[in-house]
Order: sequence, then C-alpha cells, then structure tokens
Amino acid sequence: MGNIYLYLADPGSDHAKKMHAICKSSPAIAGILQPVIDGKRCLHDIVTGEILQLEADIFDFEIVNSHSIIKSGKYLLYEESYEWAIKRAEDALASEFQLFIIDGISSIELKGSGMIQAIHRVLCTAAVAQTKKFLFVVKPKHLNEFSRLILGAIDYKIVNCITEIG
Repeated sequence: MGNIYLYLADPGSDHAKKMHAICKSSPAIAGILQPVIDGKRCLHDIVTGEILQLEADIFDFEIVNSHSIIKSGKYLLYEESYEWAIKRAEDALASEFQLFIIDGISSIELKGSGMIQAIHRVLCTAAVAQTKKFLFVVKPKHLNEFSRLILGAIDYKIVNCITEIG
C-alpha cells in the first residue's frame, strides 16, 4: 500500500493551523482535525466544518460528572466527542475525497480508545482505495508504537508537510 502517510507533529506546534488552511482551500480533503480553540482541544470535521469540544474543563465538576470521560495524562476528554468524530469520519470515508486526515493520534489510540475505531476503518478503506491517500498525524514519541501496534506490516511514508503528499 503506497497511500498511507504519517506527519509527525510535536504537541504545541502550529500544525493544526497549517492543516486547517490547506483543508479550507481544497474540497478534496476529508477527515478529523484536533485544533486547540480558546485553550481547549476540539474535534473539527473537515467536510462539514463542524467543531465539537473534546477537552473537558477539569474545574467544572458538574459537567465532568455528567459525561463519560477519558483521562489522558492531565487531560479529561469527552468520550461522546470521540463517538461524534468517529461517526463523522465514517460518513466522510463514504464521500468523495482525495486525501483523508486523522489528526492528533496519541497514547489514547494506542490504548484502544479515542479515534481507534476510525483509524481501523481508514486502514480498511486504504487497502482497497488505491487512488486515495490517507494521512495520520502522530506525536513523534508515539511513532514506533503506532507503527508496531496499529500499522503492523503496512507500508507508510513520513512526510514533513501535507503538500508533500501530492
């Protein structure tokens, strides 16, 4: 499979802003981005433009106690937000696109939660959709584990810029 690409993005880098600008200029891109908006991690459906907050406010105990929460390091993340993003990703995979992106792959996915269901669906789609391209944005410290646990024997190429995919 020559249609899988990895983009390594350090936490706190401005990769999400760059990707958002590129996605906005191309209707042939689909997927889910994870921008930080007003200091909170969010999920952004590239196709519809919809944004949903992912990160819970750790000081709002009423909200935290009334939602299913996934803890990741110092972050509390809404499980419902991931479910929304997975559904959006599945819908987008059935649409016409040239490039599909899943941003923000971290230890949550490596533990079998977060966007892992969408990642597996993307890999199944990539296996049969040779004319389409798929980009995973991964933290550098998770590259080896993501490659070993999720990608396995699947060939991939690391890119330094989304425009390298062509």
